[in-house]
Amino acid sequence: MQNSLKYFDKAKMYKNSTGTVKLNMNTLEAYSYDHWKFAKPGSAYNTILFNVFKYSVTTQSHQRVVRRQLEELGYQILEVCQKESL
Repeated sequence: MQNSLKYFDKAKMYKNSTGTVKLNMNTLEAYSYDHWKFAKPGSAYNTILFNVFKYSVTTQSHQRVVRRQLEELGYQILEVCQKESL
């Protein structure tokens, strides 16, 4: 699995090379395989609610690259741990 995200300006979205992880910059939501949402905006300015539940090995990798990207963009990460999608 590639450990980096590419930004698509027209879609305002970061994606990995296979499209299995997406970070939508319009909604600030991140998805693994288009169905398991593990990041969404927090209630405070510039914060992201981030689910750290280890859903699968692949999803852990998705979480890692999205978290790194969000931190590089200056967002504060607020961790939660739940099996369900956010």
